[in-house]
Amino acid sequence: MILTVRRYVANVLTGLLPPTRFYRLKASIWRMAGVDVDRDARLVSSVRIWTTGQVSIGADTFLGHEVMIVGGDAPVRIGARCDIAPRVLFVTGTHYDGGEERAAGVGYSRPIMLADGVWVGAGATLLGGLEIGYGAMVGAGSVVNRSLPAGVVAAGSPCRVLRKRAIKTQATPDAA
Repeated sequence: MILTVRRYVANVLTGLLPPTRFYRLKASIWRMAGVDVDRDARLVSSVRIWTTGQVSIGADTFLGHEVMIVGGDAPVRIGARCDIAPRVLFVTGTHYDGGEERAAGVGYSRPIMLADGVWVGAGATLLGGLEIGYGAMVGAGSVVNRSLPAGVVAAGSPCRVLRKRAIKTQATPDAA
C-alpha cells in the first residue's frame, strides 16, 4: 500500500515538471518512490509507473514521452544506454483462461528484462515474460510477446526477427 501511494505521488510530482528538463530531480523523485533509477537516466515528465513490482532503469537510459510501465508484482529491468521512444508500453500483468464465469480468469504478472543498449521504437508494446538481448532494436508499433536475442532488428505484430545487426560484443556481463 505504501509503495502504491509513493508511486502515485511520484507520478503526480514528475508530471508537474518541464517535460525534458530536471532529469536528476525526476530520478530522485522516482528513487524515493522505490524505483531503482540511475542518476544519469533521463525520464521525461509524462513517464508513468503503475506497478508494484521492482523497476530498475540503468545509466544513460532515456524513456520518452508517455512511456508507461503497468502490471502487477513482476520486475521490470531496463539496462544501461537504452533508448525507449514515446508511448512504449511495458505490460507485466496478464490473465489465463478463467472459464465460463469470467473469461479473463485469474491475473498474474511476468517480468520484462531489457539488456544494455536496447532501442525500442515508438508505440511498441512489450508483454510480460520476455527478455530482449544486448543491442537489439524493436521497430515502432511492434507487439513483443516473446524474447529476442542480442543484436537483432525485430518488428511486427507479433514481433519477429528481421535481421541481425553488426554490433560489437556485449560491453557488460550483467545484461539480460
